[in-house]
Amino acid sequence: MIEEVEVCKVWEKYYERQTNSDPCPWWKCKCMPPEREEIQKAVCEGRIQSERNDCNQHLGDRDWHVERIAYFVKNWRDDDPIRMKKPMSEMDIDDGAHRLLAARHLGKKTIQAYEKCGSC
Repeated sequence: MIEEVEVCKVWEKYYERQTNSDPCPWWKCKCMPPEREEIQKAVCEGRIQSERNDCNQHLGDRDWHVERIAYFVKNWRDDDPIRMKKPMSEMDIDDGAHRLLAARHLGKKTIQAYEKCGSC
């Protein structure tokens, strides 16, 4: 079931995990998260990355991740939910971190999310 969740609450949990407990924080990139101006510059210059990162093939490639966030800023869709690990109440993102950062950049108050199913 898709729910609307507050971007600030998801961000708070995500940021905490990235800085304290994630074994691969910030996609192994230094100087993360990117500054607002850096994301906007990528958008304005057309440096957007539409390729998915399903196999984490871009670990450590900071520019790629900034450009992926820029892609979601430029192509924002309110109906593109992020996927959360169970239980959703813990707000642990399974897929959608670039969208979360784009939502923050755009000043979105909420973002759609759903709980990962057991067989996914």
